[in-house]
Amino acid sequence: MQQQELQQIIQIDEEYSDLNIRSNYMGDRSKNSQLINLLISCIEDNYHNIAIATHFKDTTLSPKDASQFQAYTQEFLKQKYDQSTNITHQRNYKDLKQYSRITLEISDSKFIPQIKEDNKILQSYDIIAIKPKSEKIFLQILNDVNYYDIITFDCFDKLPFIPKLNLIKVLIDRNIFFELNYSDALNDANRRRNFISSASIIVNATKGRNIIFSSDAENWLLHRSPYDLVSLGITLGLKKDQAKQSVKDNPSKVIQHATIRRAYKGIIQEAEQSEVQSFEAKKIKRKNLIIQKKIKKTQQIFQ
Repeated sequence: MQQQELQQIIQIDEEYSDLNIRSNYMGDRSKNSQLINLLISCIEDNYHNIAIATHFKDTTLSPKDASQFQAYTQEFLKQKYDQSTNITHQRNYKDLKQYSRITLEISDSKFIPQIKEDNKILQSYDIIAIKPKSEKIFLQILNDVNYYDIITFDCFDKLPFIPKLNLIKVLIDRNIFFELNYSDALNDANRRRNFISSASIIVNATKGRNIIFSSDAENWLLHRSPYDLVSLGITLGLKKDQAKQSVKDNPSKVIQHATIRRAYKGIIQEAEQSEVQSFEAKKIKRKNLIIQKKIKKTQQIFQ
């Protein structure tokens, strides 16, 4: 696609998102130069929302696995942006919203029951993604789990299963999104071919709906702009509007879904408390009516 056409699709003042940025750094976050450079690259490429992901493979979560995420201040990022020599500084600094994310890679069904709303470890993360490694796991998640936002795929490898259209529709109706991660396919020809094949299968299975592109990158050199991803989406069979949605509207809907999911338990508890209060008020009212009737009947006897 020509650059001029892409510029008509991608507008500078719109918000784009990458909801899967990887960081395994355990030290002082102000010295995490690899992540900081990646975030600066995101700002230069006109991203407004990013999620920093923690990945667990077949793990029973414990308190030590709770999110340790602390967002960088905008003042800190602006200072690093102004000082950076890795970017062209083509646009003024814009605030970068940062979210925490947990990715649960599951190949054994015994790790599924922990994915529920009262799991305090999961509650500590903003976004929850699940990577099912077999069709059996995918079906069990579909039937038994509703506390998550994303189904994610490693498209640089052969897909472990091909999701059926009727099952995809169920997840779309639940506002679950399907993530295609691209960074691992950039430096290897075989992985690149696998990515095109596997991602095309997901695009066809979903009919282009609820797709999001994420980098899963640790290094800024493996991160791509919204322009590149829209072009990639069209290559994979997405319509122009669907390709744009994959980096703009759909990731925003994931954030919205996650926000509602996290608030849902509190809303239910509040509703339950309101119902109890209403029930108690009605009970008191009925009791007062009975007392008033008894008083009235007694007065009639002695008249």
